[in-house]
Amino acid sequence: MRFLPFLQRAFNITDFRPGAVRNVEEEIGFYLDMRTRELMSDGLDQEAASRTAATKFGDRQWVEEECERIEKLDIRRRRRKWMLD
Repeated sequence: MRFLPFLQRAFNITDFRPGAVRNVEEEIGFYLDMRTRELMSDGLDQEAASRTAATKFGDRQWVEEECERIEKLDIRRRRRKWMLD
């Protein structure tokens, strides 16, 4: 029964996630920090600069959720490919 080890490996897969969601959060945070600093150098105080940067960025939660959705689709695609290989 050579097929049994394959099935065991296939169903013991826990996760292919490379941590993309965490990376997205870090990238958004980095962008907002840099934009805040730029606005502060233009003369805004920290609170106003931070608020302006966040407003110009848009809906942070939507961006994070969309990236997570795309990542899940990619994970499914890779799992199917792995199982077929």
